[in-house]
Amino acid sequence: MLTLSFINCDAHISIVATLPPSFPSSPHTILAAIARLLKRYPILTCGIEGPATNTPAFKTRPLEPGDIINEVPVAHGIGPEITDSLYLGLKTVESIDLTAGPLWRVTLLETPASGDTTSSEVQTRIVLGVAHVLSDGVGAASLMAELLDLIRDPQTNPDTSVLAKPTPTLESTVDIRPSFLQILKTIYKYVILPKLRCLLKSRLRLLPIFPIAATFPDCYKEPTLLRVASFPHTTLIELKRTGKAHGVNTLHPTLHGCLVAALVLATPTDSPPSSFDVLTSVSLRVPEIHPPSTGNYHSTFRSYNSGLSPSSPFWAVCRDFAARLNADPSRAEAKGLMGFLRWRPDHDENDWRGYLEKRRDSVPPERESLIHSNVGVVKAPAGVQVAWAQTAAASGACLTITVCSTPDGPLSVALSVLDKSLPVEIVDAFWTAFRDLDLQRRDSGVWVPDKT
Repeated sequence: MLTLSFINCDAHISIVATLPPSFPSSPHTILAAIARLLKRYPILTCGIEGPATNTPAFKTRPLEPGDIINEVPVAHGIGPEITDSLYLGLKTVESIDLTAGPLWRVTLLETPASGDTTSSEVQTRIVLGVAHVLSDGVGAASLMAELLDLIRDPQTNPDTSVLAKPTPTLESTVDIRPSFLQILKTIYKYVILPKLRCLLKSRLRLLPIFPIAATFPDCYKEPTLLRVASFPHTTLIELKRTGKAHGVNTLHPTLHGCLVAALVLATPTDSPPSSFDVLTSVSLRVPEIHPPSTGNYHSTFRSYNSGLSPSSPFWAVCRDFAARLNADPSRAEAKGLMGFLRWRPDHDENDWRGYLEKRRDSVPPERESLIHSNVGVVKAPAGVQVAWAQTAAASGACLTITVCSTPDGPLSVALSVLDKSLPVEIVDAFWTAFRDLDLQRRDSGVWVPDKT
């Protein structure tokens, strides 16, 4: 994540908690909660020393709770839509100084309770903005849950010396060494294949991947566009029940099937059977080793879906994805992909930045269709609703999907996409198809919305 900052493609996370009226949310209680978190997780007081060198390191900075919190009253005119609040979370960390810190921000936000400008009702939200270099989505969601617990009850989760220890790194706690076969595949993809393309004076394409490549080469300079869909808690329960009845024991593969179904439906009807390249974020956190909040402990599982059409069986594809996702070889391969990030050209800073910029500015004939990141159930207090999103990928996945829920709240699904990276018609067709899928009625087993 840190290398993205070299080329102005920083990755950030925004999490929004909408509070019930009875929830305590004064600046004083939030400041006290932040002070506890700074003590509990020393990494929250850090900036990064030498962020553009071969040996970057977290270093403690003289940060106080007041450096973290920001208040935005209703008079500032931020709208009631959840996307407005998510945008705010991303904005609070987009201009951070990696060296000086802080690498996270908390905003106490008041917005109108509805779109009615004449109404005096106000809803309160807590917005957490986190630089991805500080934490992955799971760690950020857990940080929000801990923050809410401490605001509600300052005596919750007393500080312990175990949590106050330095945060361990991924490579020191998880075996992420790539296999010999992965090394050969990578050499072929990034060394041999480009030379073949040059010799043949054309760009080879093995499969027609949807969506098509970005049409605007400098799309990384464009802002992230957000869209959010919320499904009732009853839908979430029924979706889990229906999945188990069809041999899919967890929610994630079923949502994966729904997203790929939406891609199928967004493909022009005169196109051949579609192929999709989906990246799934997989958490590598081990409770006995890693802290519940902060830190980056995840890998990315790549799933190829080919030859799909509106008549393809829905649950069969979900079961196949679940089996591959849970298989040991697939997880080992995902870890190995993270291991490759440790290998970088042994050159000075400018050469490394030049290499990254060249990769960023290249526009291949196809890109991954989407990346799906599900942080699961955020352990928020009763009545609190949570949504999260992250900046759209500057390269790689065209569509970024982030998912979460709470123990008693709705299922939140957010879409992030860089403006101009795809034709707006493709984005609209995909999002409309996903929202219109009847998530409770997949019994027909095909890639089309069930009719009621």
